[in-house]
Amino acid sequence: MQARAQAIARESLGSPYFIHELVQHVQVPVAAPEESSAAHSVRLDEVLWARVQSLPDPACRLLEVVAVAGKPLPLAQAGEAAELLADESQVARTAWTALRSSRLIRSARRDGQDVIEPYHDRVRETVTGHLAPAVLRQHHGRLARVLEAGGQAEPETLAMHFQGAENPVRAAHYYALGGDQAAETLAFDHAARLYGLALELGAWPGAEAAALHARRGEALANAGRGPESAEAYLRAVDGTDPARAIELRRRAAYQLCASGHTAEGRSVLEGVLGFFGMSMPRTLWQAILWWQWYYFRLWLRGLQYQERSAAQVPERDLLRIDVTWAVSAGLSMIEPVTSFAFQTHHLLLALRAGEPRRLARALAWEAATRTVTGPSGLRRATQLREVALSLAQRLDDPYTLGMVHLTTGMTELCVGRWPTAQGPLVQAAALFQRCRGAIWERSTAELFLLRILLMMGEFAEVERLSGPLLKDARERGDLYSAVMNGAYAGANVCLAADDVDGARRLVRELLGQWPSANFNIQHLHALWGETCIDLYAGEGIAAWDRLHRVWPLTREPQNVQVIHIWMLSFRARSALAAAHQGAVRDRKRLLGAAEADARRLEGTKVDSAAALAQLVRAGVASSRGDSATARQRLTRAVASLDAVAMHSYAAAARWRLGRSLGGQEGQALVDQADSWMKSQAIRNPARMVAMHAPGFRN
Repeated sequence: MQARAQAIARESLGSPYFIHELVQHVQVPVAAPEESSAAHSVRLDEVLWARVQSLPDPACRLLEVVAVAGKPLPLAQAGEAAELLADESQVARTAWTALRSSRLIRSARRDGQDVIEPYHDRVRETVTGHLAPAVLRQHHGRLARVLEAGGQAEPETLAMHFQGAENPVRAAHYYALGGDQAAETLAFDHAARLYGLALELGAWPGAEAAALHARRGEALANAGRGPESAEAYLRAVDGTDPARAIELRRRAAYQLCASGHTAEGRSVLEGVLGFFGMSMPRTLWQAILWWQWYYFRLWLRGLQYQERSAAQVPERDLLRIDVTWAVSAGLSMIEPVTSFAFQTHHLLLALRAGEPRRLARALAWEAATRTVTGPSGLRRATQLREVALSLAQRLDDPYTLGMVHLTTGMTELCVGRWPTAQGPLVQAAALFQRCRGAIWERSTAELFLLRILLMMGEFAEVERLSGPLLKDARERGDLYSAVMNGAYAGANVCLAADDVDGARRLVRELLGQWPSANFNIQHLHALWGETCIDLYAGEGIAAWDRLHRVWPLTREPQNVQVIHIWMLSFRARSALAAAHQGAVRDRKRLLGAAEADARRLEGTKVDSAAALAQLVRAGVASSRGDSATARQRLTRAVASLDAVAMHSYAAAARWRLGRSLGGQEGQALVDQADSWMKSQAIRNPARMVAMHAPGFRN
């Protein structure tokens, strides 16, 4: 009895209904002891199927149809599909009553009619699992015809039944309609799947197949699946007119570049640019010359424009604008100088066309590029952004408003104003969330937000945001977002958890997935992550050797001043850590290098860089045994770093100052720093201090 009860509990999955069915079954008397085991079998599907087989033929057919339908079905349509004719409606109702009393179906009243479905999914699975293929095919066929004639069924439902009835042409037609419907409701992944089924099942003429591939590419782009989207766009090229083919190739190239598949993206871009008589620069110096040339032309021309609607601008001109945008945006976080050159060209074309949405985008993006070389471009960037904001507000378009907020945050970041950069980036990400096809823009806003939070030492918030973003990027095949997020921010999250090995694995894994052999910003993020790990682990010589070896390759990214500042900071801190760890004969040279980088940081005229320089100079003084000067520098560093909201660096400076002072006053400073770091879920404050402020004797 106990074994039988356990079997019933297992098979019923806790359902009172199934417990009742199984108990009734085992209570059936048996003819002989040797038949007991078979007669009292407690396999639920066998029990249910035996119940179905005992039904009258009309009830059995009605149940089969309802099970095959896969969702609630009006009784009238179920009866028709089960061939219980309308003039014999009493037959259908009698069958319905029998099934209800047997608790094999359940019903509800909706929109003035009875709607029925299997009592439980297990009933549905049992019935459909026992139907012969020919019977299953017949039920699907009748359901497809009845539901199609009714005119109320969802396209995907009709497609499923036509496919089950082995009518692929009709199934493909309805899968395509289902894809359109899913895209309208913003279910882009689902839409892409349905378009894929339509293409797989249908024998579409060339133009129709191209249109379906393009719609699938758009759905995948909206879902953030760049590589898959590019593949679909490129498959749509066949059977398309030349102008449309160029637009599809442009979209494919943009999706590839924006998702980090740069080599493939550049290859496609070359062909698209060639259509307009343009090309990609072959060297860094060529890119710089192009940028300066377009900049000079913009200076001569000014920002005057005559506004025109998209319908008033030749299609070729609009496409040319979109092509230069694809290059600028797609390469902006990979090959910045090439991106800057195409961006200024993009603005020139947008001003000439006067189409407001493209012009607002171009003005906003140009504002961001004006501050990459430092605060000197801030006034001009503000002017550009104000014009863009005026257009965006008049258009009342979330995308253009998002671009203005994105570039506002980027501008503030470039001049080291972390707190004022945070709000616009949060707003930008929220606005892009409402837009179709703005995955790259949203990801970029989120990635800059992570950078700012790290600068401010908000490790707890970085941990909250970084993990889900990295997981999402990996699932979408977005190498750009994955590497930009994980190689630096993700590594720091691991270090906050005192997981050095995990941080190293993450950086190596992500960098191993990055396809470009040329050194670019993604390699730079990995370099920063690896340097943080070495400093945290007390491996200053390894950090210094790596930076010294790679430094010549960072020339292009260091055209962006905020990157230049950060590189100087890493090199200075690595020199301090190496001097503290290495041989005495190298100490003077390394301390001199750190001091030289401190002077360079001060020369940038950026407050956050000057604050970091104070911390470096304090480390140099401490390493030279000048404790008094070190304490003076640390006191200034604490005040300066707090003023620019670089709280983790301020905490490290406060911790070093407390250790240097000693006594109750010093211990109070150490306790204050420890308390702040614990509030950020930093498990090993001493090691985090070593990462931020290495080279001190205490």
